Amino acid sequence: MARESNITQTMINAAADALLAGGTRPSARSVRAAIGFGSMSTILRMLQVWQDGQTKHMGALRELPPTLHRSLIDFIQEEIGTAKVEWQSEQEVAQQTIHDFMGENERLARQAEDQAEAISRAQVERGELLGRLSQMESHLSRVTEDLGVERHAAETSRTELAKSLLRLENVPRIEAELTQLRSELENERRIKVAAEQVAAVALARLEAMQDRATKAEASAAKIENESRTIAEESNSCRIQVQAQQTALDAAAREVRDLRQQLVDLRAETKNAIEAAAELRGQLNSRLGKSTPSV
Repeated sequence: MARESNITQTMINAAADALLAGGTRPSARSVRAAIGFGSMSTILRMLQVWQDGQTKHMGALRELPPTLHRSLIDFIQEEIGTAKVEWQSEQEVAQQTIHDFMGENERLARQAEDQAEAISRAQVERGELLGRLSQMESHLSRVTEDLGVERHAAETSRTELAKSLLRLENVPRIEAELTQLRSELENERRIKVAAEQVAAVALARLEAMQDRATKAEASAAKIENESRTIAEESNSCRIQVQAQQTALDAAAREVRDLRQQLVDLRAETKNAIEAAAELRGQLNSRLGKSTPSV
């Protein structure tokens, strides 16, 4: 098609003049064979322009002198018989040209149908592509929303991790306090052992004094003065034992309180460490998922 647009009237005129000069009646088929390309309809249209020019040239011949004009008329009449034969041949050529036009029209019609089918398929494919594009845009929107949620979750995890790190920073202080409490508990344990030893000694002395008091009661008359002394010592020992027992009970209560505090501190430390480990795992998991999507 691009080459047909290069056909000019000058080319058609030159080819027709050359054919006429060579003794051949110009036709669309012969002109096309002469120039080597072009559609039959374009060549025929330009050939008619050339033929119109030839008719005007014949009209100009009538203005010649009468003698020359008569000679030309005779010559033309002689040529008419020959022209009739050529006309019949030209009619055959015209019929062939019409047949060629019909074949070309059919070919163009088939091309138009093929192009219409191709356009229809292209429109269907375009609709499918638009549908896929819409789906991809919807998927991209969902992915963008999920990414925003993941980013928010990551920020939340970072915040929780920072809090956990702050808690972990307090762990050494808690461990130091725990060590101190253990030391104090050990001191209290030693005090309790010492108090129990003192109480045992006092109780042994009390039992010995009670035994002596029993013996003294048997011989009260004889050792009344000794009995008073023993009674006084016994009362003093009882007071001392009671005071030591009170101190022992207070120490036991304080030891129980310290043990409970120690248990609470251990539980709080364990919970803080487990929470920090869980937050680290969640953050690593979420960061591992969100990094490829971004």
